[in-house]
Amino acid sequence: MKADYATGAPVAAMQRTTHRPAAPISQGEGWGLPLIESAATGLPIITTMYSGQTEFLKHILTSVIPVDYVMAPITCPDFMHAYPDPENNFGEWARPDVYSIANAMTVAKKQHSELKERALKNSEIIRSQFTWAQSANKALATMASAGWI
Repeated sequence: MKADYATGAPVAAMQRTTHRPAAPISQGEGWGLPLIESAATGLPIITTMYSGQTEFLKHILTSVIPVDYVMAPITCPDFMHAYPDPENNFGEWARPDVYSIANAMTVAKKQHSELKERALKNSEIIRSQFTWAQSANKALATMASAGWI
């Protein structure tokens, strides 16, 4: 049986028509592609304000509902296997608080109209300041300044 994966167009259409905020609750994200895609389509965001995604989320805070978290050692066997460390130091993840997630969802429901309006305005920031080309150029500049390229 062949897996039926959604392509970009149906996913974008779904994001544009949903009445709920995007809630990819990340423990530690290098960039947060589902978050930035959702923000670009005008969805409010529920997430931890931790790791790489803060680089773009800090520009659209009026449509972000942050979730509380605690830093906890990474103990995921799949992660530990994929990224072995000779000293068994796998770092930490931001472990989201379940009650904070529930509270954020309640806030999102109660403030839906206001959040959606702000998220639509903020989508312009994401689409104008965080294009693929701009992101690639910033990454290249950072690598060059570090002497990596």
